[in-house]
Amino acid sequence: MNRFDTIDFNHNDSKLFSHYSKFFDEFVIEEFRRKHKADTSFRGHKALMLEIEAYVSENIKFESKADYANLVDTLKNLAEKDD
Repeated sequence: MNRFDTIDFNHNDSKLFSHYSKFFDEFVIEEFRRKHKADTSFRGHKALMLEIEAYVSENIKFESKADYANLVDTLKNLAEKDD
């Protein structure tokens, strides 16, 4: 798992979740959702997490390690949701 504190995603209407989810457009979410559905194994999950971390590092400006962790966790959660 992540070495940072994680967001409680049981309540997706939280202000924190809403704040961080606005950084990802539907195309990004769908791409990661497709990758998640393609391989749900542990190895696939690890690869997905590395891709998510790389995407956040390269494409989103963040102020702190906590922001980085929240952005990564938010994108992970959005990719794993079945909407």
